[in-house]
This record gives sequence, C-alpha cells and structure tokens, in this order.
Amino acid sequence: MNRHSSQRHPGLVNISRLTVTLLFPVLLGTGVSAHAATKIVFDANGCPQPPVADISTSRGKKIEWQAYDQAGAPSRQSFEIFFDPIKGSPLKGNSGNLKRNIDQGAPKVEYKYTIVGKGCEHSPLDPNIRVN
Repeated sequence: MNRHSSQRHPGLVNISRLTVTLLFPVLLGTGVSAHAATKIVFDANGCPQPPVADISTSRGKKIEWQAYDQAGAPSRQSFEIFFDPIKGSPLKGNSGNLKRNIDQGAPKVEYKYTIVGKGCEHSPLDPNIRVN
C-alpha cells in the first residue's frame, strides 16, 4: 500500500507525513444527521493497519472513527487524525472513538487525511473522505 498521497493523487501536496488540505476549516462543522462509521484496526504496538476504508458521505452527515484490536473487538487505542499540518491541531480519539460532523457548506470533493496511532507516529495511514 502506498502511504504517500501525493503519489496516489498528484493534485495533493504532502508536507512531511501530513497532507495539506486547504479546505479543512469548512469540511468539519456542526450539521447533524446519519453517520458514516470507519473501522481502524491497530496492532499490538498501536500502529494503524491497512486497509482503512475510504469514507464517502454527504454534507451534514457525521463521521465516526472507531479503533479495533486485531481480533476485531472495539479498542480504547488512542489516535490522532490530521487534516491540516499548518493549523497544527489534530482531531483526537483519546478513548478509541472520534465523531465529527461534515459541514453543510463543505465543497463536494475528495479530502486526504492522516491517521496516527499513539506510540506509532512512524507508521501513519492516509485514507480519503469523499463529500458528495
């Protein structure tokens, strides 16, 4: 699996391990409705394991990321999600779960983001979110 989004998607720019997403401030907002759930499997070292399914959702919908162990049970593994390294504020799933809403005004495009497991910063994953 290629972990560098700029190689898979030439229009995106990587800075170090994190992807610059200039539209991030309008992506996650306050709308509420049905949600898309994303399963993140972590190994015993706290590293996220491929594959992490790409998310396809609509404006106003909630996205939920849930950590799982390799046996398939929900986990309390801490992780961070980076959309914008310039802002420097990752979204944190401190108890193995993170929920955020897609803003009603988010552009209908594909966004790249990075998942980093606590204690496994050297091995991030770069899935996508598609807003339809």
